[in-house]
Amino acid sequence: ASFASDSANLTTNLQNVFNFDNSLTADLGSQNLVAQGTPTFETSQKKLGTHSTYQNSNSDGYSFTGGSGHLGFSANESVSMSCWVYRNTDSGDWNMLYDGYRDGQGNTSHSNLIMGIDANNKPGIMDFSSSNWHMSTTSTPLNQWVHLVFSYSTSKKLIFQNGTNILDQSITGASGASTSYHRLFQRHNNAYGFRGYVDQMCFWKGR
Repeated sequence: ASFASDSANLTTNLQNVFNFDNSLTADLGSQNLVAQGTPTFETSQKKLGTHSTYQNSNSDGYSFTGGSGHLGFSANESVSMSCWVYRNTDSGDWNMLYDGYRDGQGNTSHSNLIMGIDANNKPGIMDFSSSNWHMSTTSTPLNQWVHLVFSYSTSKKLIFQNGTNILDQSITGASGASTSYHRLFQRHNNAYGFRGYVDQMCFWKGR
């Protein structure tokens, strides 16, 4: 995907790289990652290294907190995330990749920023201010590795799939208060778990 003049910031603003090579490894930062449910590490499908992580239910995923300098995004701050996904079933429901929220780990509301794939297999982004999803019109296919990039700012939502821009939505919004609590592959209330394989997830500030 092309990020035009912002591309030079991708490395300097990189917040974390999560790899799944037979364990969950945070290459940057110091989050305390806690498994939710029973995510496993698989060799049957992998994009990079020797393993990927496999999620198979609503309760499979990871939670962590992220303070300043790790993955604690401030209010109104631009955020981008990329990952490789391999969806092996159409669950007929949401498949979450990231949920960032401002309250405690057990809280069931106050999501600031959500990135995932909807029940119609289309990637989308929701921000706190608009309380509204913006979805791509392009589906994410099953049974193949797909690269996704989600980018959010208070003026625009962007999604790229395999390098093609599939969502370019102008908005007037805000991400709400600081985001310090995070879930990977599920909502913060252990719902809408991602079904399939995920490899190398990267977060950075900016877009």
